[in-house]
Amino acid sequence: MKKQSIKEKIEIATNWAFKLLDKSENLPDVVFHWTDGLSQAYYYRMFQGRCSLSALIKFDVNKAEKNIDNVIEDFRKLYATLNRETDMNNLR
Repeated sequence: MKKQSIKEKIEIATNWAFKLLDKSENLPDVVFHWTDGLSQAYYYRMFQGRCSLSALIKFDVNKAEKNIDNVIEDFRKLYATLNRETDMNNLR
């Protein structure tokens, strides 16, 4: 399987955030950061080096990529949890 680019990972995280928003409005702030574009703007700016020199020096590309991977995984888990809760409510 081909390794996903940072851009692809950002798109995946964004798509999961919007899926979550369709399920519930009672969500962690990080979901709203992804749906309003704050997270994407930050990562694009940092990966492109459009920031201060000191911020760029402190920016760890591998850590940022791992963070995006973790966001995707957290969003998937939250989506699965919300689906189970919806299924349980439908049974009542």
